[in-house]
Amino acid sequence: MTRSARAQRSRGSPEREPSNLSLSLWLRLIKAYNLLLREVRARLDPDLTLPQFDLLSQLAREPNGATPAALSRRLLVSAGNLTGIVDRLEKRRLVRRQAEPGDRRKVRLKLTEYGRVRVRKMQPRHARDLAKILSSVSLESQRSLRAMLGQFNESLERKKEER
Repeated sequence: MTRSARAQRSRGSPEREPSNLSLSLWLRLIKAYNLLLREVRARLDPDLTLPQFDLLSQLAREPNGATPAALSRRLLVSAGNLTGIVDRLEKRRLVRRQAEPGDRRKVRLKLTEYGRVRVRKMQPRHARDLAKILSSVSLESQRSLRAMLGQFNESLERKKEER
C-alpha cells in the first residue's frame, strides 16, 4: 500500500464518511471553478472584466433589455455590484439605461448598437476558448457533468425556495 493510500485510510475515506465526501466534493468544485476561471480570464478581451462580459452576454440574449433585478438574479451579484458594472459599461457606450414607459422610476438595461457588435465578435471566440480549455475532458464526460450539475443546481434552488 502506498504512503498516500495509508494516509487516506487513516484519515477516513471520503467514500466512507459522508461529511468527508461532502468536504472533498466542495474543495474539488472550488478548485475546478478557480482553475477554469483563471483560464477564461487569461483569454478574455483585455479591456473587459469577466463580470462585464457576463452582463453583456446576458443582455445579448434580451433584445428588449432586462431589468437590473433580473440581471442581478441571473448573474448572482448584488444590486450594488451590478450598478458599478453597468456604470462602467455605460461610460464605454456598451450599455444604456432606458426608463420604462409608464413608470419612469423603473429602468431597463439594453445593449447599445456598439455593445451588440462587440458582443457578437466576442462570443464565438469565448465559445472556442471554452471548448479548448475543456478539450481534455471527453464530450461524454462533459455531458454527464453538465447533467449532474444541472440536477445539483435545481436541488439547491428548491431548497432555497423552501426556506
